[in-house]
Amino acid sequence: MVRRIAIEKDNRFVNDHVLELHMINRTPISGYEDAPVMPLEEAVERVAQFYYGVVNDADRAKDKCRKNTALTLNESAAIYLYTMTTPFYSALNRALRSENPQAIYPWFPFLKLLITG
Repeated sequence: MVRRIAIEKDNRFVNDHVLELHMINRTPISGYEDAPVMPLEEAVERVAQFYYGVVNDADRAKDKCRKNTALTLNESAAIYLYTMTTPFYSALNRALRSENPQAIYPWFPFLKLLITG
């Protein structure tokens, strides 16, 4: 009987805090899965307003990458671009940390390439 009460109490605690737990563990990038797969240059054009020079950096990233069997050239270049020492990384992370969920929407095509890669 004591064990049954403890289980019910634990479940009630969890049920009372499900929304709170969901908000703490939410991912700000849910929805990127539906973004179309596009070439890297097109994906970063949507975020050029946040970082001037991103299209040139995307071209440089593509030049540095070679197509291999595991990743497409665009996926490899997306990873390379994210790791380059440019303001691109900071701009993306600022959008990811934003309290406004719409701040990340323009980044969805790039995130699709990055996460798929």
